[in-house]
Amino acid sequence: MNDPNCADLRRKMAAAGPGYRGERAELSAEERQALCYQIREAGDAVPSYLMTQTEWIDRPAKLFEAGDFPDKGISIAVQDLQEIARGFDLPVPLLIEHSDSPLELGYLTDVRCVGAELFGTIALTQEADAIVRTSKGRSLSLGLSPDLRSIQEVSLVRHPRVPSAQLFTATGHICLQGMFTCDFARERELEDRRFQADQDKRDAEHRVRTFVSQGRLCPAQAELARAMMSSDTVVDFGEDKRPVRELLIAMIERQPPMALFGETVPITTEPANHLFLPEEAAFYARHFPGIGLDDIARGR
Repeated sequence: MNDPNCADLRRKMAAAGPGYRGERAELSAEERQALCYQIREAGDAVPSYLMTQTEWIDRPAKLFEAGDFPDKGISIAVQDLQEIARGFDLPVPLLIEHSDSPLELGYLTDVRCVGAELFGTIALTQEADAIVRTSKGRSLSLGLSPDLRSIQEVSLVRHPRVPSAQLFTATGHICLQGMFTCDFARERELEDRRFQADQDKRDAEHRVRTFVSQGRLCPAQAELARAMMSSDTVVDFGEDKRPVRELLIAMIERQPPMALFGETVPITTEPANHLFLPEEAAFYARHFPGIGLDDIARGR
């Protein structure tokens, strides 16, 4: 599609797929089929993302920032970043280490300049998003044209050094480093916190059941102990600060076990065999208060 008149059709393709300038259009099956027909009529291959319904996940990214890089012979000014952002139109592919791959990971769909930094929106397939979440390859290397005016591609790289210029690649692109913004870090931190909270809850449940079975806690105390053991609260303890759960566990472990379900009954060696009338029992209780009725009956 080299004909400038096809620009609108290319933008429709992008909007129906990963997105155009960060926006995405939802097409019905009939509209998608009609668009594919227009693309073929224009003499171009239909992109794979239009052949099937693809779920895209948008991720913000920091692409690069202005600076001087004398070791690479490159100087990027704020005006250069603004020119790159203004000139960005159609999506460019997301690659791995600047190498073509049959895998469709996603596309850079939008670019904007904020101060001395260049940001963008990357639309990832669900599979690529899962890979990025679990891998360490979240840093990005931006492939620019030799004149530093247009973005040719953006790549996931595993071992970035600093956000600076890279060597020229075999394709003649200039590779500049950036990274996904802290959204991933925040999401991972939240996931770790949720996992730790679940782990603490399971640990508290196990400890409470053990303490109850040992007789160090009674069942009525279990709910309170479980809540305190799941707490992240820290309190002053001497000259240090200690978690409440740690202090509670230490206190319970130092408590001797109790027989929670025992029964205490008086033990007699001989059954009571006296048959005193109430008046007799009252007489002996009044005049012989230190002697039991059984002893009196045995002495009679």
